[in-house]
Amino acid sequence: PIITKKVFNNFFYLINEGGKPYFMQDTIHLGWHGWLTVDKSVKPFLDGKDKVNKNNNYKINDYFYSDQWQKAEGQELNNIIK
Repeated sequence: PIITKKVFNNFFYLINEGGKPYFMQDTIHLGWHGWLTVDKSVKPFLDGKDKVNKNNNYKINDYFYSDQWQKAEGQELNNIIK
């Protein structure tokens, strides 16, 4: 997947959780149960106790904060995500 090539080695996959009560508030916003699940999974990473990511130092390229990135379309966007 593109996320493992360009961004992070590990990510939290929640696609199968959406049907649980209070997990989603609507189609794009987590509900209280969803946030609780995310908090529990992210806490070890933030505390530096995540064994999988312990030695990773993530650095996001400043380009991804730029107006050019936000407005990228067509071939320019395709070149970025390849």
